[in-house]
Amino acid sequence: MGSLAIPEDPAAAATIVRRLQKGAAKLELTGELDALDAVVARTLGLSDVQLARIHKAFASDAMLQHVRPQWKHRRTIITEQES
Repeated sequence: MGSLAIPEDPAAAATIVRRLQKGAAKLELTGELDALDAVVARTLGLSDVQLARIHKAFASDAMLQHVRPQWKHRRTIITEQES
């Protein structure tokens, strides 16, 4: 078993507790994805309003709600089988 060292500094301990709480990782990832979206939007010349519209569409559109990032480790590799 591993061990988790509890820092003596209360502020540092509180930071660790917040990061380990249920859902914290998902919120952290969502924040990072939003920051990445903002970088891409700026690169494409989109305004904040346009980016907000895109976020709203992905949250409310029945088809777009199922679109997810394509993570490298979850990629499906299709190979031809030799006959």
